[in-house]
Amino acid sequence: MLSKQLKSQSAIEFLSTYGFVILIIGIVISLLFAYISLPKSIIPSQCDFYNGFDCLSSGYSVNYSSKIGSVFTLIASDTEPGSVTITNFSAKVGTYTSNYGFCTPNVSEGGQKIYCYAYFTNFTPVIGNQYNGLFILKSNYCSAPPQNLSNVNCLSKPSNFTFDGAFRVQAVDLNYSYIPYYVNISITNTGGKIPADYQANVTIDPESFKIAETQNLGNIRFYYHGKELYSWCQDNCSSSYSQATFWVKLPIPLYQGESIPLQMEFLPKTVNYSGIYSGEAPELSPSYGEYDNGGKVFDFYSNFKGVILNNAEWETTPNAVYSVNNGLVFSSAGSGYIESIPEFNNYIVKEAYIYPAADGWKNFTEIGDYYFNYTNGYIVIYPSGSSATMLYILARNLPPSGTIPYVGIGSLERQPK
Repeated sequence: MLSKQLKSQSAIEFLSTYGFVILIIGIVISLLFAYISLPKSIIPSQCDFYNGFDCLSSGYSVNYSSKIGSVFTLIASDTEPGSVTITNFSAKVGTYTSNYGFCTPNVSEGGQKIYCYAYFTNFTPVIGNQYNGLFILKSNYCSAPPQNLSNVNCLSKPSNFTFDGAFRVQAVDLNYSYIPYYVNISITNTGGKIPADYQANVTIDPESFKIAETQNLGNIRFYYHGKELYSWCQDNCSSSYSQATFWVKLPIPLYQGESIPLQMEFLPKTVNYSGIYSGEAPELSPSYGEYDNGGKVFDFYSNFKGVILNNAEWETTPNAVYSVNNGLVFSSAGSGYIESIPEFNNYIVKEAYIYPAADGWKNFTEIGDYYFNYTNGYIVIYPSGSSATMLYILARNLPPSGTIPYVGIGSLERQPK
């Protein structure tokens, strides 16, 4: 009897000691079986670089234009401390290797996004199926960035380098990859020498590019030899208008008769202004100044964002009565004023943009205007007694000869053809 009791007690102790372990093992086996049995279409997509870049997203789709072949799309962020000139981009899905590919921009620096596309003419995927693959980004890499990345292709002493990685994606029948378009632009100096960092006025007709652009033109970028330039959309920044004004900061000086070739590229329609290289006037963003990069483009720029006057840009007289709330307003007319801290020469154009006005947004220059003046090299803002809000002030280069460069804009082209 005692023997039976000891055996029963031993069995109970065994179960209480190892029961939870057996239960956990059973759950793990059940989960593994369930995962293996899952349809591949619901296994999460994955994209990883082995070095140098972070993969932000990837996609794989049937070629949208022909419905034959496919396109692998990669959006990545450059994590290298120097500059990378991309010479080739390719991908492999199963046993199939892409026929051609490219990245834009093809010159990048740390923190910049790149968009890469690998085209397969020899393989059309099954929609909904999961595919594994590899990608290779061949480049010339400069460990130390040149002083002016805008006009250096990083080709002086490059070290050939390959950035590669792996992906798992589900094939879709969507315009995920989009059809890449570009427009060639030539800026010709017909007057005296204009300096580097000159802000060129590039006015485009958005109605001509509706097939490629977003509603707010936020997917437009400007490049010089593959390197993105600083650009800022000021007026009519919509596909609904016939004239949109961009200011583009040129990377090199131009002597009389010289031209600089630029390329205006259209990124996927899911892309918006970055607020770094590309941007728009502050009142155009959903949140005031959200994508405003005017400070990167112009010699001096202030958008009076927030509720405090920037004391790194402006100083005030003691009797200046004003307020700042995403714009500048003087409370009443009087002798007080605010004055810019930097001083400017006669080759600088200064402009203020004020709302409201009789015809909506309006530009007031310093000439003959009481609200905004230019005295002794400084920008001075006087009260006018009105309730108008000054949204932003900019100062930009004026060609010494007074002759504005000629801007030639080509037609919309597909890339690659």
